[in-house]
Amino acid sequence: MKPHRGFTLIELLVVIGIVALLLAILIPALASARAAGKRAACQSNLRQLGLAFYSYISDYRPRKWALDDGYFYYSDGFHRSWQEKLVAYSGKRETLVQCPEAWDFKSNFSWGSSSSPWGPWILDGTKQFYSAYCYNNWVYFDGSPFNVETASVPNGIRKDAFPYLYDMSATICEGRIPLLADGVLFMSHPMPRDSVPAHLNIEGRRPSPANAWGMSLFCVARHGKSVNVVFLDTHVENVKLQKLWTLEWGKGWVAPNPLPKIP
Repeated sequence: MKPHRGFTLIELLVVIGIVALLLAILIPALASARAAGKRAACQSNLRQLGLAFYSYISDYRPRKWALDDGYFYYSDGFHRSWQEKLVAYSGKRETLVQCPEAWDFKSNFSWGSSSSPWGPWILDGTKQFYSAYCYNNWVYFDGSPFNVETASVPNGIRKDAFPYLYDMSATICEGRIPLLADGVLFMSHPMPRDSVPAHLNIEGRRPSPANAWGMSLFCVARHGKSVNVVFLDTHVENVKLQKLWTLEWGKGWVAPNPLPKIP
């Protein structure tokens, strides 16, 4: 009987090399598949929030809801935030306002980043609430023509840009108008002239004052260099960061030319 022959050093090195090569091919593919799955889950969340939005406004018509009874950010209490309203209309599934890519929950309030939601808000005195999405606050419904002189203007709204407001009574189901998107705070008023933030991950810090309520709150590298956006007709798109400036966030929107460069 012939004696058993073990592997030679060269044979072992060849096997190790083949395994290493396979891992080098498979690991990026698995990471890409995982990222694609998280992106799809995020898009599903936004789609459900878009549907909840229509359930909400159908109940409140013709009453005011965006300038009086139910700001989609806080007005007379956190219970009127858009997150809690839409979660209530979606079967109380709080995970709908949390993107799978925003996994790093902070214990103290912080602006969001590419990997963390903003929050926590304290609801009802005890409950912590996080969200990874930002509301396009140019979308409103007043039930009557908007009057800049007599309207109650919340803190933070950009008073120089009221012509950009969309009246929902006239823009219902518009597929070109963003409603919600990946973002780092509860709402924003983007403008065509807004610049790209210095850091695309925001890192939990408030952007510079010039961008504090502008496009920088949406321009975050959460899905690579892109974000998910749900539009008023409830369809969802993955949008490259540079293309954010081409979306019609506000009435009469004119995209800058050239578009801002994304680092």
